[in-house]
Amino acid sequence: MNAGEIVIAAVGALGGVGGAVFAWVQAKAAVGSRDDAKAAQEDAELAQRRAEAARDEALELARKATAAAERQAAAQEEANRLEIEARTPPAWSGPEYVSEKVRAMVNTSGASIEVISIEVVPETVGGFVQVQDGQAPPYEVPEGGSLRYYQIRAYGPGADLIAVQWRNVGTTESRELRIPLI
Repeated sequence: MNAGEIVIAAVGALGGVGGAVFAWVQAKAAVGSRDDAKAAQEDAELAQRRAEAARDEALELARKATAAAERQAAAQEEANRLEIEARTPPAWSGPEYVSEKVRAMVNTSGASIEVISIEVVPETVGGFVQVQDGQAPPYEVPEGGSLRYYQIRAYGPGADLIAVQWRNVGTTESRELRIPLI
């Protein structure tokens, strides 16, 4: 082997060792990059779980806020209804004494009222109380008109009250007027 061949062999060996070192450095960098990628993926998964938890919490808070707003709106509507009701004159006034045995409840609602039913309570003494309108319910009592009843007082148990189911003409919501018999 002459010197030229030795130099060529040495350069070739150095090239092989250099390639091996380069490959080793690249492999080490790849392993490091893989570990960094794995750590980054774990961090991303943790961040995603936290974001989902925050989203779920925000949705729950939004549901609670919506429910509270709905309750507040319902309460405001009820308060408005009660205020209107308080400012509205009573639908009936009385009883007014028409004569010794005749009493009247006057329609003061400002509108016609439809009498749906009339019941004497208790029913067993109903013969001592009689509605004088001369017609069976349902019928209308105009604004300012009256519902007259005849009450006989005798010894023994008497009727306690007259229960009148009524509604404003043109509506479906019925109400009850309880007239105590004194």
